[in-house]
Amino acid sequence: MNFILIGLLLGVFTLINILAPISGSATVTPVLTGLVGAKDAIAVATVFFFLTCIPRVYLFREYIRWDIVKLLWPISILGALAGSILFIHISELVVSLIILAFLIYFLSQKLQASFSSKKTTERKTTKHGVASVGFFSGALQGTGLAGSDLRNGYLLSRGLAIPNLHGTTALIGGANFLFASISRVVSGELTFQMAYPILLLLPVIVLATYIGRHLTLKLPKIWQDRFALLVMVIALGMITFKLFEYL
Repeated sequence: MNFILIGLLLGVFTLINILAPISGSATVTPVLTGLVGAKDAIAVATVFFFLTCIPRVYLFREYIRWDIVKLLWPISILGALAGSILFIHISELVVSLIILAFLIYFLSQKLQASFSSKKTTERKTTKHGVASVGFFSGALQGTGLAGSDLRNGYLLSRGLAIPNLHGTTALIGGANFLFASISRVVSGELTFQMAYPILLLLPVIVLATYIGRHLTLKLPKIWQDRFALLVMVIALGMITFKLFEYL
């Protein structure tokens, strides 16, 4: 019964994340704690997030922005490597402060574009922006922390539509989470016995992603923009709330 309840909760969170792509670490990791225990929850979370990327890549494959993938993917992999080796013991307070600074900047850009009298168009990504965001978000995911808020915030601030965001970031995030999972297997932090209950949830993840895709594609552009703003505001609130825990 406990497994079924947790499976349903994770399915709901997967669906919500399709509609409003915020970091799942604030909701998924605590739920996984009830399934595998607090000690193993973070390690197992990398497997869960990797599994969510598999159907997302397939179902949003026609919306993948390959030009952005080519820019972000290599630097994200380097970041994941650095994160899994060098940044594993970095202070979470420092990480939260850096993400908060980036999100405030990205949100200000998105608000400026949303309330501008000019027609909203996608703005070109810059090499410096891609390098910094790609490396740091990859490093965070390489350590098992949330890097999607940073990457999503940047891409949404450049005017990327939510379907494009899902297809594009699922490829990048999936590679990072796969790398992080393999690193944890090698280090002994993750075993098949720990991951087995999560692997059983794959049908639930696929169904939730399928439903979420159809709902997302029916959203008019104006509502996609509003959801994008909502995602960034929620992510900002989550990071701010986490900072208060250190006071």
